[in-house]
Amino acid sequence: MALSLRVLALLCVLSGALPGQSAELTPFLHHYEASYEGLPFHARGTRSLARRSDGRFQFETTLGALFLGVEEQATFELDRAGIPRPLYYVTRQQGLGRQRERRLIFDWERRRLTRTGDKPREDPLTPGTFDPLSWQLALKQRLLAGWPARNTELSLTMTDGGDPTQMRWRVLGPEALPPGEAGADPGERALALERQFEAGSEERMKLWFAEADGALLRLEHRENGRLLTIWLTARGDAPTP
Repeated sequence: MALSLRVLALLCVLSGALPGQSAELTPFLHHYEASYEGLPFHARGTRSLARRSDGRFQFETTLGALFLGVEEQATFELDRAGIPRPLYYVTRQQGLGRQRERRLIFDWERRRLTRTGDKPREDPLTPGTFDPLSWQLALKQRLLAGWPARNTELSLTMTDGGDPTQMRWRVLGPEALPPGEAGADPGERALALERQFEAGSEERMKLWFAEADGALLRLEHRENGRLLTIWLTARGDAPTP
């Protein structure tokens, strides 16, 4: 269930998929709920983006459920094209009798990635690599810069401190959200994306983004035969830095 919790907290440069200037990042505060099929599991969380006084950005997610808490925080700056360039990332998990913390430090001058906490290590840092949070904003930027056509494939590189992972997404096109989606406006259009896993994998992941502002409206992730679902319940004001 560890992987599912990491995905639940969702709550590099795009491998050639980000031509030109990127859409501007606007601070926000969104509220979500989540459920996990087959378990008495119901959680509430937030996703927020704030611009700090030093010009850098801070992207945070939180998750709270009975006997469980997960937090993620990413600090990043924008490169010359306006794309997030990660500087620092931390994740904390506590509950069910265990605690875990992991930190990533992105040293672009030395091109080194340092991981501390559980399983510390240091690795070469490849330009265009994102942390487990900032890739979500880069993907959102790509969509807002110009909604891609159906069957377009988008790719990016992400690392959680281990070996980099190449993530590939296929655009499914506009889709209606399931009835009663609380955080979506009536008649709101959503663009659906599906992650492309290795051949033979039973893992599935699907995202719905709002056409108007790029907000993540819904996430479905099936793994080990169980479905994790996250849905937007409210759009709030931007957080105070």
